[in-house]
Order: sequence, then C-alpha cells, then structure tokens
Amino acid sequence: MLQKLMDYDQVELDFTPEALGAVADLAVERNIGARGLRAVMEGLLTNIMFDIPSMKVEKYELTLDYARQQMEKANISRLQNA
Repeated sequence: MLQKLMDYDQVELDFTPEALGAVADLAVERNIGARGLRAVMEGLLTNIMFDIPSMKVEKYELTLDYARQQMEKANISRLQNA
C-alpha cells in the first residue's frame, strides 16, 4: 500500500535487510502481532510519506539507522501485545 503512495511521486521505496530485521526482531521480542507490526511500520514511515514529495528523489532506502532513530523517537519499543 505504501509503495502505491510512493508511486504517485514516482519514488521507489526500499528497505535494507538490516532495517527489516530490526522491525521483525522488535515484533518478535514484544509479541505484538500484525496490528502492532502495522503500528511500527506506520511510525517508521510517517515522516517519509510527508517528506518524499519535496526530496526530488527516485529511490528512497530505509536504513537500520533511520529505523532505530524513528523507533526511538516514536517510543515504539514500548509496544506490547495485550
């Protein structure tokens, strides 16, 4: 779905394997399930969705450093499955 939004701006969104691994590790550690994982991804990608149109790039790669920074900023690590 997000890639479809990026298509409007003709930007390819890519994740490094390390960034995807960090998100997956958090989901497993916290046992947060699909809804929690969606919340994590939304937290990571909210700024990107708003910033991409003004960046004038063709491809954006989400890195481990960016993922960690956004998870910390959004306090995503506090998520847990009820």
